[in-house]
Amino acid sequence: MIGPRHASELRNAVGRLYDLAYSQTTEDALDLRPPLCESSIDGSLPSVVRLLARAVADAHKDDRGLEVLERRYGLRDGERFTLDEIGGYLGLTRERARQLKERFRQRLLNVLAIRDEKLPYSIPPLVKRRLAAARAAFPFLEQIVLSERYCHTALTGDGKALESGEEGLIQLLLESWEWQRFTDPYGRGLWAYGLPKKDRKNLVKAMREVRRVLNKDGRALDLFTLVVEAARTGGKGLDKTVLERALTLLPEVESLGDGRYRIRFLDLPSPGHFARRVLEEAGEPLSFREIARRINMAAAAAGQPPRIDSPQRLAIQLSRRAWFRPIGRSGSWALAEWSEVRTEPIAELLKEALHFRQKAGSAVELHQHVIQGRPQVPLTTVYSLLCMHPDVFRRVAPGRYELAAWGGRSISGGRVSTATVGERLHTAVRAMVETHQHTTFPLAQLVRELSSQTGLADSALRARINRSDWAHKRRGPDGKWIVTVNREKLQTDQNTSKDRGPVTATIEQAVRSFLTGQPSGQAAVVDIWKHVCKVVRVKRPTVYKALDEMEGLTKFQKEGQPYCALETVSDPRTADRA
Repeated sequence: MIGPRHASELRNAVGRLYDLAYSQTTEDALDLRPPLCESSIDGSLPSVVRLLARAVADAHKDDRGLEVLERRYGLRDGERFTLDEIGGYLGLTRERARQLKERFRQRLLNVLAIRDEKLPYSIPPLVKRRLAAARAAFPFLEQIVLSERYCHTALTGDGKALESGEEGLIQLLLESWEWQRFTDPYGRGLWAYGLPKKDRKNLVKAMREVRRVLNKDGRALDLFTLVVEAARTGGKGLDKTVLERALTLLPEVESLGDGRYRIRFLDLPSPGHFARRVLEEAGEPLSFREIARRINMAAAAAGQPPRIDSPQRLAIQLSRRAWFRPIGRSGSWALAEWSEVRTEPIAELLKEALHFRQKAGSAVELHQHVIQGRPQVPLTTVYSLLCMHPDVFRRVAPGRYELAAWGGRSISGGRVSTATVGERLHTAVRAMVETHQHTTFPLAQLVRELSSQTGLADSALRARINRSDWAHKRRGPDGKWIVTVNREKLQTDQNTSKDRGPVTATIEQAVRSFLTGQPSGQAAVVDIWKHVCKVVRVKRPTVYKALDEMEGLTKFQKEGQPYCALETVSDPRTADRA
């Protein structure tokens, strides 16, 4: 017999078994239907959908329906075929092929959506949980629209590209969840949930209008301007909400964070748009070669081929656009809306500066007026123009210029004397030492600042620094040249400021002193040239020309070489024999 205590324990055990049995889902514990597939089915989500399609075909013995579906959705090799092509291959009419595809598609969608009441077989619990997890990880919001790339990434869980045929599998899975697929104006797939067909059409129209307005001139626009411009050009009926959604769905549109939107750089439609964006970001005029270089650098950084194959063609396209203005004949371009940038030639700006002054001015003073409208013009360019156009600009005093039309008297010599250059260099060095309050400078910095103050070329400055007594050069710890300025020698040294006179007179003096020091009063022309080059830096043709024009000099041949001798020697050819 069972006592009361044992009877109570038995009732509790039966109750627990009853609760355990009915705590399971009906399909897990009480479903007597045959299983669709093995419960151990595993792999990526597209692989699961592919295996389920195969299981549905085996359960219904519908291999032909599976083949029609695979070829229609591109499940085999990613290539999709029309119903006419599939029917012709299988020997069926188009309508019969469509019926087979729709029947099999509906059976597969019932499995993917887990509609148990419509299935003659059971779905294993592991497969159910896998499909339910994928559905739970996907955003289901009313009237939501997502790009096809986002859907693929969200369902596969990684950023890898889909393999052949997997795109069609993802499409079947989304269709089973009642998502509708449509395409934007540029053929890219979009998926919508709970969005009526009319709203989808308005969204496609809004995407077309947004891209057209932003591509008009490539500028960044705020939402209000975007709505107004779209309404002016055929986008009537598109409200702010639709345009905002279109902006988020277009991958080529970027937000600047201040409420403005624009087309991404590499998605701009033409080289003119590229050039406009480059100039807007630079904020200053650039040469057409620099514009082409920056465009190609941006393309290379994104792993794309160069967008500009010829800078000259880019310059031609810039000249045909009303967006750009050429900066004189310098090859630089500016945006037409930049009213503060002067586009006249530099010579015209120099004329304007002299008219404003109504008196002669130095190159530095004129340069200050030029850089107000042309910030990139160096001082050396101003010096060159003032010297290259004597019919326009006249040098009326050392370092002072005025217009030739004013009738001022030009001082003799268009070239600045050595004394003037040396004095100018000494003044600039003293000012530099007083400004920086030290006497040690890197050679590159010293040459750069002296060039901007004196207008001398870098090579000329380096040569004068090398042969001056007030500058001491040495190597720094990093291997670069450092110059130390000696203030005492800078005050007293006049070697670089002395005018050495005409070059011909200097050469003649060097030749006479060299021949006088020779035992026979004669020397080979090549030896004379070597000696003269040590005294004054001139080229060989200049020395030969000076020897030809020099008086009191006898020229003759000796041992097959040209010789020169002073006329004080009675017989140059026999003087050495005596």
